[in-house]
Amino acid sequence: MDHGLGAGGQGLVVAGEAAMHRTGQLFFDETITARVGALSPYSTNTVTRTTLAQDSIYDDGGAASGLLTLTALGSSPSAGHAGTLTLGIEQS
Repeated sequence: MDHGLGAGGQGLVVAGEAAMHRTGQLFFDETITARVGALSPYSTNTVTRTTLAQDSIYDDGGAASGLLTLTALGSSPSAGHAGTLTLGIEQS
């Protein structure tokens, strides 16, 4: 069943003829972040990262808290990852 849901830029969610803005934060698995961070150009980053354990917004709730499900696109981290997250939107 198509509910006419779509995503626009900058957090705009379109449902049929209605639109709403949602600002949120997405999170990435620490193990994968470390593997990708070891690759160029990320390996030259000198800014100290905030880990999930240190983040004051992430509450360790997994996907329900914005943690992306990442799928490797190849056998090496340099091949990239696809990230998915299912959102439920309640219009009131």
